[in-house]
Amino acid sequence: MQSTHYVTTITQLEAAHAQLASQSSIALDLEFDSHSYAYGVNLCLIQIATQEQCYLFDPIMLLDLSLIFRLLEDASICKVMHSPGEDLRLLHSLGCVPQNVFDTEVVAKLLNYERFSLSALLEVFLGVTINKKLQRSNWLKRPLSTEQLEYAALDVVYL
Repeated sequence: MQSTHYVTTITQLEAAHAQLASQSSIALDLEFDSHSYAYGVNLCLIQIATQEQCYLFDPIMLLDLSLIFRLLEDASICKVMHSPGEDLRLLHSLGCVPQNVFDTEVVAKLLNYERFSLSALLEVFLGVTINKKLQRSNWLKRPLSTEQLEYAALDVVYL
């Protein structure tokens, strides 16, 4: 598995951006809270993975997300996502309009897969079962647990 980096400082963010900006494709996912633990829709974590590295960007610790947003808006980098509708709406509300998005759910539907959730596709293609119980955990609470960070990393590592 890729090495995982939990990014909470501007120095770590700049180093991660330097690595990610040279990629032709990245896997992308967000964890957010939608009226569960706080009012409104709140961005809690940005997960980005390459073939070698996985980065978990903490937007609560990092007040300036412009480097990440610039990366997501770079049309030369393909962003592989699964069912990104809610993620894209949240990013748009924050002023970020990702370019060159590849949606694995749309592809699964076009290929007439009966089950097209990420967990179903991972079982079919990789024989991997992922536990989704942490999906609805409190992503706003800090520090994030080791289990939450592992769950968040696996969401993009398998993409």
